Amino acid sequence: MNPASRSHYNSCDMSETEKDRSEEREGLEEVYQGLTTLGNRVESVFADCVLALVEQDDELANTLREDNVRTRDAWFELDKTCTAIMSAGQLSEWKARFLSATIKIAMDMKRMADESFVILEQMDNLSAGNMQSVTLERIPRMAEITQDMLTDSVQALVDENPGEARAPKTLHRELVSLNEEIYDDITDRLSEGETSAGAAVSLILVARTLQKVGDYALDISMHVRRLFGHNHVEIPPEES
Repeated sequence: MNPASRSHYNSCDMSETEKDRSEEREGLEEVYQGLTTLGNRVESVFADCVLALVEQDDELANTLREDNVRTRDAWFELDKTCTAIMSAGQLSEWKARFLSATIKIAMDMKRMADESFVILEQMDNLSAGNMQSVTLERIPRMAEITQDMLTDSVQALVDENPGEARAPKTLHRELVSLNEEIYDDITDRLSEGETSAGAAVSLILVARTLQKVGDYALDISMHVRRLFGHNHVEIPPEES
């Protein structure tokens, strides 16, 4: 948050805001914890899926396939908790909006985990020799960008501060650019006979999957900004 924004935010009645938020949070402790747990698990699964691919680690890949069940269970429990709270009785407008946003965010996280396992499915078509140097440089960077986007968005939700969710928009542009570069490079190599058709298709699919995971991370940040933006400084049009 820039100094001007921070100054504007501090001009609000902080004690009243903190009091209101404390009251709104009542009964949501399990939701906050569940969302943090799910976010951390998805981040870890995503990073390990990329690592297994790049290092061609079959043992890690097999372990991750078992972890997929636990990730889905974490999502299911969070969704069930939110639904139970919403069904229990009348909710304030803010709490209803928060729970609805959490359900959407949790679904995005689940989809991120599902997409991460699509990466593992490409291991059979790829080997260390197929992983061209350009891909080795750019795919880990795409994974790093996506993890940063997810981390920033979840932290913004926990802190109830949409300003922390601005970075994903800029990072997403770089992610899209890297995906396009990888596609062009692999297409050129395929036309020149420097890689097999199977490997080329798998590498393109991996890059596209990484962007899709980033798309979900961006969607999470948008939910955070819509949910909390009206309580904080207005987001400049060029950052929207």
